[in-house]
Amino acid sequence: MDGTETKYVDQDRPGTELPGKRAGMKYQLYRQFDKSGKLLYVGISLSAMARLLSHQLNAKWFYRIAKIEIENFPNKLQAQCAERRAIMMEKPRFNRMPGVQLRADVYMDQK
Repeated sequence: MDGTETKYVDQDRPGTELPGKRAGMKYQLYRQFDKSGKLLYVGISLSAMARLLSHQLNAKWFYRIAKIEIENFPNKLQAQCAERRAIMMEKPRFNRMPGVQLRADVYMDQK
């Protein structure tokens, strides 16, 4: 995983990149990409980097991760809705969510 790129994005300020900072947000949605830019996995965590260590121990595809993008959300519900939307729309290779219906648009405006 040497050379992995991490980009933080503040959900409250679209287009704003926050290198190396969580900007005081609590929940993080992360996207893990391979070296060709293909999306491998989308998840949420209180600490995306700590969750990466779990993937290192448990995910057979961990060695493929070359880039990580992180978005911050003010609450768990918004992060969960964004995660479901991303999984359904972006179709990451290693996510599995059988039977999940996309209803995130109903909840995205709640704080």
